[in-house]
Amino acid sequence: MRTETTTTTTLPPPPSSASTTTFKKNIPPPPPSSAAFKKTLTAPPPSSDFRTAVIKNHWNDPPKKIFSKETTDVNDELNKQEILKILKNKLELCKTSFKNGPQKRIVDDTIRRLDVLLKELENELLSNEVVQSVYALSKGLESKEYTKALEVHTKLMTTQYESHGNWIVGLKRLIDLTEKAYM
Repeated sequence: MRTETTTTTTLPPPPSSASTTTFKKNIPPPPPSSAAFKKTLTAPPPSSDFRTAVIKNHWNDPPKKIFSKETTDVNDELNKQEILKILKNKLELCKTSFKNGPQKRIVDDTIRRLDVLLKELENELLSNEVVQSVYALSKGLESKEYTKALEVHTKLMTTQYESHGNWIVGLKRLIDLTEKAYM
């Protein structure tokens, strides 16, 4: 014996006019007209806009001293006098340390080359940048920081060799001779 069961399913009622009006309420409004769009373009930016913000001491801002020209004539004169004193002392040290042999010829050539530098320093024929570099090099020599002196020499060699190559080679020899004299 077989029993049959029937199931009935109820369908939802057909859409009425009330449900279509709720559907129309969910439609977004039309885009603004071109006149309203132009108004937003010409309006001033809000005060929190990044384009008008003034940020002081930002991580990417260069220091102000880069853009200002320093006028330290007194320091420049003191630097030149100190450079002259240090270089003359180191030349004298090399003269007394290397009195004969091939080193004496190198010392004599170094003295001849550096005489040009000393005359240019005394006559103020060098730019401030070059004077500052030579000052840093001479301070490195004085404090026996030969790697620092060589770094400054390399900078001078790459930037100023065209105009001052003769005495720049003399500075390199002075660094080497001074280092050997203290060994």
